[in-house]
Amino acid sequence: MRCLSSCGLALLSFFLPAAIHVNGAQPGEDPFSIRWHFEKSSDWLHPAAWPGKTQLDTGGNARSGKSCLALESTANGDNVEGRVFLRISQYRIGTVPGRRFLIRVFVKGSGDFRLGIVQTRQKNGRRITGRTTGQRHSATSNYAEYSYRIDLTDSPDTVLIQPLIVLESQGRILIDDAEIREVPPDDFKLAAETPHLIIPRDQQEIAIRFNSEKKNREISLYQFIDGECVSSRKSPSGEIVFPVQNIPAESCMVRAAALGNTVDVWISRISDAQYRKLDALASRVRMRKPLHVLFLGDSISDFLRGHNYIDKLAFWLNRRNPGMFSFRNAAVHGDFITRTLQRLKGMTGKPKAFKQYRYDGLWNEKYDLVYIWLGHNDTVSNTTWDKTLKKPRISPELQKKAYTQVIDEIRKHTRARIILVSAASLNEPVCIRQMRSMKRPDGLKYLFGRPELLEEWNRNLRQIAMERKVNCLDLYDALKNHPEKDSLFSQEDGVHPVEKGHDFLAGLFLRDFAEKGWGQ
Repeated sequence: MRCLSSCGLALLSFFLPAAIHVNGAQPGEDPFSIRWHFEKSSDWLHPAAWPGKTQLDTGGNARSGKSCLALESTANGDNVEGRVFLRISQYRIGTVPGRRFLIRVFVKGSGDFRLGIVQTRQKNGRRITGRTTGQRHSATSNYAEYSYRIDLTDSPDTVLIQPLIVLESQGRILIDDAEIREVPPDDFKLAAETPHLIIPRDQQEIAIRFNSEKKNREISLYQFIDGECVSSRKSPSGEIVFPVQNIPAESCMVRAAALGNTVDVWISRISDAQYRKLDALASRVRMRKPLHVLFLGDSISDFLRGHNYIDKLAFWLNRRNPGMFSFRNAAVHGDFITRTLQRLKGMTGKPKAFKQYRYDGLWNEKYDLVYIWLGHNDTVSNTTWDKTLKKPRISPELQKKAYTQVIDEIRKHTRARIILVSAASLNEPVCIRQMRSMKRPDGLKYLFGRPELLEEWNRNLRQIAMERKVNCLDLYDALKNHPEKDSLFSQEDGVHPVEKGHDFLAGLFLRDFAEKGWGQ
């Protein structure tokens, strides 16, 4: 999966920092913001060959907390400089062209310094460090706030921005409480005609259509393959058509951008036979009225937003029933049933859960169906609570109690039909390999995908569905018996579906729609 390595491997929240950019401004989406309080030296990057010296200053000089970053310049001939980057992982910022950011930092000390960024581009699968930009300041004896605004509307090659602080004269500065955040876009309507497109493999090109307000504005258009910008151009606002060629076998992404607004369209290619099969399934679904669906789940539903199984299901349903299917994806990576329950209760003043904001305004929308797809983090085994890795995080007794409470909470707010989705059959050999290769200072090991735990979970889920009079969608056997199951999941962790896996999952949900007549 081309995106997975940049998104993190484990479903567990403590293995995946939480600041992935999501385009648009839908309720509950992740705001992009990263803060550095310099309580540990891993907050910055300063290889030994770089000029200057850095250290974690714990001598009571911090603006807040116990420590700050100290940067001291060194001389190399006529050049006097100290240089440090604030560390950002690529997956935490995502694809940046068309977006705007603000860097803010507090500095005191002596010397002239420059606050800015290093722009990096990707070419032939390799990252190439590009130009640096920034603004020069003079440090003072007391902490002062400095900021730098970055507008990347016209930077198609930029795949990563790295905050940069350069001490350009003799001196020493202390740095604390730094932040990079996204600048809210201007009020400008920009939308894609179809957010996700699936085409048969024999189709070599396609026209992507966007619509924008007919103001005298220029729209930037980009095509990305594996994170590399392969095509870009400008278009006047209004009705925009961007012809896309050179589509790889799996997927590519097209972005339209203006005034800080970005709209992405993912294009996926599947075999002609699979396309005909899914299209035939979609033709069996007849919607008499618009259908709005809520998805609650873990990272299988949360990751690859824009082209995961939910987006693919929306493509097929709307292909035959234009504009009749809409959804809200409120999934949170790392979720398990008790944390989902905690977040539901957190909406009413109870202790809030991880990423509580994902449920902001959840009940302001009227739903027709609610899918709950969990079980993967619930059945994970961990050497903290079981050295044999045979005990699941959530016991059958707790599973039943928590699911009952979740269903009751949902029914307080909506009359939508509730569908419990079974845990998936994962790629167990890869899960075991991943567990064995883990090397953590605390010695912790965890294991996903143990079949007996997943199957016990699913048996209990069917019982809960029967007792609570809700529906149940079983995906386990279809995945377990798939002749090419290994190709559906990431080879890095065995848990997260790749593009092909999400296509298969969308087909299972689509078949359920066709057989159950959910749209009627």
